[in-house]
Amino acid sequence: MEKTTHSWQSFTLEQWARWLMRQPVTRPVQQIQIHHSWKPTIKAYEGINTMEAIRRFQTKVKKMKNVGAHLYVSPDGLIWNGCPLNLASEEDSQSEPPAVHLELIGDFNKGKDELSGPQLYAAAGAIRFLLSKFRLNVDQVLFHSEKENVACPGSGIDKAWFIAQVMRWPNRPIRQMIRMPETKPAAIQVTNETNPEQVMAFIDLPNNEQAKKALLKLYKKGVIQPEGPSRLGTAKPVTREELALALQLIYNQLKR
Repeated sequence: MEKTTHSWQSFTLEQWARWLMRQPVTRPVQQIQIHHSWKPTIKAYEGINTMEAIRRFQTKVKKMKNVGAHLYVSPDGLIWNGCPLNLASEEDSQSEPPAVHLELIGDFNKGKDELSGPQLYAAAGAIRFLLSKFRLNVDQVLFHSEKENVACPGSGIDKAWFIAQVMRWPNRPIRQMIRMPETKPAAIQVTNETNPEQVMAFIDLPNNEQAKKALLKLYKKGVIQPEGPSRLGTAKPVTREELALALQLIYNQLKR
């Protein structure tokens, strides 16, 4: 068996948030930087096999000591641990502020993969938790393309739209944002059989089949975000601010 310098572990968003609370990070963190894998694409994602391929490429081909990102968010909504949070990523240059690097699995350039559903939910939630952990503001969330002349995390992701997804999470301490009972994080496992529809098992969906389909379609498009892992918030009144945001997001989707 090949020896590995990195042992993968996958988490649901809520499991990862509890893990994050327990991490004693002593190095300064001043930014959260967002990337995409480009390759593999969402279609090519095969759970642990894909994560091992990423590790081999970064440590064998690029000759890095560890994987480049601190966390990876996969299409099924899982969060995979990467470079230890207390270590600076080798993606950082010595001249830039210290950052936590998050990588989205997929090719999010225009006309390619779409960031939506469980992956969008996990990514937006993870960023909100990181902001709370390190006491950062949303203007400290940067795309890789803002640091270098690269199309990363993909030309198909509008930053204003992306930040709007993060802002839909409440600005509160991590402990107050977690609603699910604590469960043991999943160890290394093959996750390519995970059904993304299972992540959307919301208990407050209406009985009306047409309304249910419409709500889930808007959720997959990132127009609406759930209140938590089991509730979409269908009974909650819509404020004018939320309505304006939803209409703006729909408009942005139509322009693509």
